Amino acid sequence: MLRVEVLLLLLLGILLLTGLAQRLSLPYPVVLVVGGLVLGLLPGLPMISLDPSLILVLFLPPLIYSAAWVTSWREMWRNIRSISFLATGLVVATTLLVGVTAHLLIPGLPWSAAFLLGAIISPTDTVAGEAISERLDLPRRVLSVTQGESLLNDATGLVLYRFALAAVLSGAFSLVAATGEFVLVAVGGFAVGLVVGVVGAWLHRQFLTPLLDITLSLLIPFAAYVLAETLNVSGVLAVVTAGIYIGQRAPRLFTPNARVEALSFWRTLTFLLNGVVFILIGFQLRVILTTTHRELLVQLLGAAIVVSLVVMAVRVAWAYPSAWLAWRLGGILGPRTDRPAWQGVTVVSWMGMRGVVSLAAALALPTAASGALSQTVRDSIIFLTFVVILVTLLVQGLSLPSLIRRLGLDQDKTRRNEARAAHLAIAHVALDRLEGLDGTTGLPEEQLVDLRTHYQERVSILSAIQPDRAPTERHAAKSKHGAYQRVLLDLVEVQRQQAISMRDNGEIGDEVLHDIERELDLEELSERPTV
Repeated sequence: MLRVEVLLLLLLGILLLTGLAQRLSLPYPVVLVVGGLVLGLLPGLPMISLDPSLILVLFLPPLIYSAAWVTSWREMWRNIRSISFLATGLVVATTLLVGVTAHLLIPGLPWSAAFLLGAIISPTDTVAGEAISERLDLPRRVLSVTQGESLLNDATGLVLYRFALAAVLSGAFSLVAATGEFVLVAVGGFAVGLVVGVVGAWLHRQFLTPLLDITLSLLIPFAAYVLAETLNVSGVLAVVTAGIYIGQRAPRLFTPNARVEALSFWRTLTFLLNGVVFILIGFQLRVILTTTHRELLVQLLGAAIVVSLVVMAVRVAWAYPSAWLAWRLGGILGPRTDRPAWQGVTVVSWMGMRGVVSLAAALALPTAASGALSQTVRDSIIFLTFVVILVTLLVQGLSLPSLIRRLGLDQDKTRRNEARAAHLAIAHVALDRLEGLDGTTGLPEEQLVDLRTHYQERVSILSAIQPDRAPTERHAAKSKHGAYQRVLLDLVEVQRQQAISMRDNGEIGDEVLHDIERELDLEELSERPTV
């Protein structure tokens, strides 16, 4: 367990290192890992070891849930073929090739243990991918593919890990049995997540205060993960399914106040959890150095670098043909899509950072006393995993911004165009509602005229009729007239429903809806009378 003073030191380190990352314009996960390496080697500091079960149960569910919550199901389904090839085929290919490489390079490493290593480091990390990609200006399609892959490949990797570990401990492996169990684990995880999502959505409808909504949103990912793991199905898939299900229904489940407060809560929570995870990864170097024989570390260092290069090379080699095949299979398992640009595929091929899931899986390996895995083999796998995580974070994480600039990969205008169309549509809806109002509202005519003028000018600007003008200020907005507030709240609601309808009809993406929803929520909260 972490002592209080150590926890405070970690939080202080997170704040200082993240501030340094911002000043240097570097991805903060990379700076935190390197900072953790340095801090962990300082004399006098206590040794901090990761509890694998604590990492998987305490950190993974909320981080995956927060990522799944904001994932666009429309974009994920549109790119489902590319995501599937990466989240399943690439994970299997990486497991096999890493296993062969490790067996050939490391004397005495059994085949079963080599493939176990491959399963551990085969999935990219959801946390690292989200933390690094959020600061990059990437096209929607690239983000959708990488986010969808990182959400799903953890499940594939952990299932392969389970099978490989069973093979190591028992000495037997059945491909037919493993395939059948893989399907069962995946389908079971999806089913558990769907049930938890449905129940969670129903409970959200019953709660009327932001405090209860936020508390429930924190409990749902843990409930999905623990229930699924108890039933021996994929906890990761259960959390992803519950997160996407509730996230798609959030615009109708939450009040404006709950949405605003929940957004602030989850941003702070994910930042702190990400920070603790990455800085603790850095701290593990000291643990590894003190628990592993120096001679073994020297022998493994060269092999670890080669394995890291293989991990990155396999992804690059897989990305291009799989992207082409996903395009050629248009209409099968998902809608047809345009041929992907090679620049976008190149960026996807380079976003292969590994992280906390791989390290937790390696640390969770049984000791020599509890199975057929010798202490030397266990130490070798942990060290190799740590090096792969470090190399991918440093090499790929640091070079991504430069790669994007060199490729001239411009942000596509889809989101900007959708946002403009959505703002124009909701302004028209508000104007139509105003045009239908009469004297029964109790609102003075001059205030109605003021509101109509405001929305008419907004429509004109968005239609590019008068691009150099800004809408007039609503002078009547300072009025405390009850009728005026009722009209404004009604206008906000019809605009919100129009935006939700456009998302449901596929006219705009979820990210555009979230932006508009936040604008309207803040406008509504500013107009509501305070008590």
